[in-house]
Amino acid sequence: MDIIHAIASVQQSDKGSFSSGVGGSMVLGNMAVNHAKYGPMRYGQYDVNGQRTMGRNNLIDCSGLVTKVLQDNNYAIPTQNTLSMANRNNPYFERVSPEEVRPGDIVVWRFKRSSNSAEEGHTGFVKSFNKQTGEITYYGSQSSNGRNQKSGVAIASNRSGVLKGKTPIFIRPRSQYKKS
Repeated sequence: MDIIHAIASVQQSDKGSFSSGVGGSMVLGNMAVNHAKYGPMRYGQYDVNGQRTMGRNNLIDCSGLVTKVLQDNNYAIPTQNTLSMANRNNPYFERVSPEEVRPGDIVVWRFKRSSNSAEEGHTGFVKSFNKQTGEITYYGSQSSNGRNQKSGVAIASNRSGVLKGKTPIFIRPRSQYKKS
């Protein structure tokens, strides 16, 4: 897959990790992320008029962040919510087996908090995946990062909180939606 191979001001190690300090861009695998643009944003799905925030008013939700980063990387993929990203029939994404996961892939969780609650989801970009322990660190927009810190765009993990023990789905944007 031909994503972006070089950007300016990358703060990266050879494992795809990065400094989440103020400013700069970073790379997760081959996915370029403008952290200077998204890092200061707080988590938020809808504005006071009920419209998706998608970065307006310094607010963005998890699927909005994934969509915006894909579009920044020249993918012609329309806005997707988390549950539609995870749908097997979604034409924009292909499933990736856990054995093939790499930094920059997208992780999606679908879950119910209780047997009578509606299905929910969460998504972000894989930073690292430990196949032995199942631990995933990812870059996304969190309503909570599980460490009593304020919500927003940051690195998080599935080690605790609502995602602990939930089965992830790994996806990758289909190459035919990459604009040249």
